[in-house]
Amino acid sequence: MWVTTALLAFALRYLMSRWATAALWSGPTLVTTQESEVLAQIEQFLAAHSGNYVRLLGINPRAKQRQFEQVIQIPG
Repeated sequence: MWVTTALLAFALRYLMSRWATAALWSGPTLVTTQESEVLAQIEQFLAAHSGNYVRLLGINPRAKQRQFEQVIQIPG
């Protein structure tokens, strides 16, 4: 049986105002092999930016392409 370790890449972006342009989204891009680390980073980021819009992006690290993009927090 072959066991492979998947490389997980994701980005978290925040935006302070709903009227700002898309270019103003900022935040870290992270690469890991541990799902628990991904969840911990998301929880910390959401807590640190509780009053902001937060967007989660899933990235294919080999192709360097976005696979998923979703706003996961809206203030108010």
